[in-house]
Amino acid sequence: MVFKSFVWPHNPKNINITMINDSKIYNLPGLGSFRKQNSKSYRIISGDGELFGKNAINQFEQLCNLFSQPSSGKLELTSIKSITAYFTELSMTSNPSPNIISYKFKFIEDIKTQVLPINPSTTDSQIGILANKTFNSNKREHTLDIGENLWDISCRFKVSIDSLLNANPNISDPYNVHDGLKVYIEEVHNWGVIVW
Repeated sequence: MVFKSFVWPHNPKNINITMINDSKIYNLPGLGSFRKQNSKSYRIISGDGELFGKNAINQFEQLCNLFSQPSSGKLELTSIKSITAYFTELSMTSNPSPNIISYKFKFIEDIKTQVLPINPSTTDSQIGILANKTFNSNKREHTLDIGENLWDISCRFKVSIDSLLNANPNISDPYNVHDGLKVYIEEVHNWGVIVW
């Protein structure tokens, strides 16, 4: 296992990967229910292991220094593709001896940091173009008129209410919108004709 520049001398004994999907279910009269995903899915990687050898205490101190760094970093495991994560928990689980230290750890995937497809030959201006394309997706902004609601916007721009709620995390209740509210529209779907 590798995090940032630290290479574990011995892989952890146990590694647990938990998928988290933070969402809420809403029921719309006459339309059924829909799920609003409050954030992207993310992973929690936790586990335990032992550091051993003549420098076990030194290895644990290196982990403590790494843990104290507030930034996210690249986490590489043998079982999954590398991810960007925060080192959120580290504990010593046994009395330290000079040659063996048992520990537990936890990483939480950083879903806000996007990795741009760059290589060492990519120039700064190319990185700017990539970042612009990555972070400025096809979003439209619409200001709600008097009496307008999310269903009106959904029909007008041919997007699902789910996609409107995903693009607007500030809207926690689809029934509670007001005129003047800025609504972001991200996805465009081809809808079929509904015949009544």
